[in-house]
Amino acid sequence: MFLEILYNKKLVNEVVNVFVDNGLLVDQEKQLKEMNKGKEGMPYRYSNALILILLAVKEYFGLSYRQTEGFAKLLGGMWNAKIPSYS
Repeated sequence: MFLEILYNKKLVNEVVNVFVDNGLLVDQEKQLKEMNKGKEGMPYRYSNALILILLAVKEYFGLSYRQTEGFAKLLGGMWNAKIPSYS
């Protein structure tokens, strides 16, 4: 049981480290500004990096859309990121 807990914790830490260490969530405003540069019509509200991270978390943990949204809101507060809403 103890080894299983350590293994699960290691997996979670690896997922978080991949996203944070690679700078995918660094400076969301800068990413959005670059994405919207020269774009016509309604500007993007969420960066591609954020969408990819949420998709990876959803698939990795087998979460539903609403569970993923809840997880994202929890982490969004720590990262100061705008989080998409399911509804």
